[in-house]
Amino acid sequence: MIDHTQSPYLTDIQLAEYLNISTSMVRQWRIKKVGPVYTKIGHSVRYHVDDINEYLKSRLVEHVKNPIVDETVQ
Repeated sequence: MIDHTQSPYLTDIQLAEYLNISTSMVRQWRIKKVGPVYTKIGHSVRYHVDDINEYLKSRLVEHVKNPIVDETVQ
């Protein structure tokens, strides 16, 4: 488990661990500009926990309980 009391900024490896995904996926997100925003300090990349959580919230998918069914489509 990651200890966020040290720093609210995570490395690629820590972010991958946090989300239980591969580090290569994290890096692909950055290359494709589709993942959470990040901060660059020299050659180092860091992700702020608040930005990660904001990104995750933007990816929520809501399910409709009672979808309207178009009966003309068969």
